[in-house]
This record gives sequence, structure tokens and C-alpha cells, in this order.
Amino acid sequence: MLGTGKFFVRTADVLQSINAAGLLPSSQEKPVIVFGVCDAGEAIGDTHFPSILGDFGAQVIAPRTEITEGFAVEFIREIDFFLRSGLTPARALLATRWHMLVNRNDPLGLVYALFGP
Repeated sequence: MLGTGKFFVRTADVLQSINAAGLLPSSQEKPVIVFGVCDAGEAIGDTHFPSILGDFGAQVIAPRTEITEGFAVEFIREIDFFLRSGLTPARALLATRWHMLVNRNDPLGLVYALFGP
């Protein structure tokens, strides 16, 4: 478990509380969470954050390695555009990868992965 000092919060506990309160979307609505943080798609110890969110029905798009802040900002801007255009998360990820490759000549979009149901 992650935490500093004597207090810590487990992500699973927070999500279970939110679920118990009826605040998670219905089964038809799957939230899409996009991370722009280095290594967000990798495990920390025995915890894999995207998998925990996926257990609660979320679809997570996250980089599996280090990325620059500038790239992350542009990537999130573009994937947000494609998601709002009605593409599924998988197709939005593919479209954003192509956009970054063609317009920036940067293949770094390949380090982003889709996790969840």
C-alpha cells in the first residue's frame, strides 16, 4: 500500500465507498480515465492502478513508460477530441497515436495502453 506518514488511503477502498454510495456510472456507462503521468500504466509493487480502476468498470488509457510533459498535454488534448467525437476509447487511442506520429513525427503514442473492460 502506498502512503506517507501514518495515514494512507487505498484506491480500492475509495472506489468501493463511491460504489456503495451509488456514485459510479451505470453498467452501460463506462468511465474513461486518461493519465498523462509517467509510468501510470505500470505496477507499483503489487498494485496496478489501471487494473484496480478496471475492476470497477473504468477504461483507463495510460503511458507505460516515461513521457515528456509537452507530449502528455498534446496527447490528452487530442484523445479528448477523438473521445468527444464519439470514438470508442480503443479507436480514439489509435487515432491519437496516428495523429502524433503524422503531425509530430513522434511514435511515443505507442507507449499509451488501454486497460479495463
